[in-house]
Amino acid sequence: MITMIETIEHVPHPSKFFQRAKEVLAPGGILYLTTPNFSSLSRRLLRDSWSAIGGDHISYFEPNILRTKVALEGFIPLRIRTKNIAEPTLRKILHRDAPLLRPATELTSGTCPETNALRAFAEHNRVGRVAKSVTNSVLNWSNLGDTIEAIFKVSL
Repeated sequence: MITMIETIEHVPHPSKFFQRAKEVLAPGGILYLTTPNFSSLSRRLLRDSWSAIGGDHISYFEPNILRTKVALEGFIPLRIRTKNIAEPTLRKILHRDAPLLRPATELTSGTCPETNALRAFAEHNRVGRVAKSVTNSVLNWSNLGDTIEAIFKVSL
């Protein structure tokens, strides 16, 4: 198994990574990856303020484009889904006055109080867990989740 967690958006030629993964994996081997979803609700609402735009992200993917690119390198998609929604997006949807923009390092390092509170509610509260599950189901069904999570198998 090879994992590429939040990796392929940082490389200029992701296809080369997929080719190398196929060379390393045995037939039937698994490639697991995650990457930001360019067709996410967050990107559509936040536009240029979307945290995945710019910086060291140089490649962007949508679920169907990722499926096609990886399949062209000899992988069979087992599961591709989208999930999660960022706290700044929720604030925009709810029209809250709190700051929408925080440094990406603050959001991902766990130092953002609003994100930590939301995460605690979603993970440690029964209503929060149900809300998270329903939200992720809708985001997956609509392909609007912030994260693409994909599992591929090397063709035999």
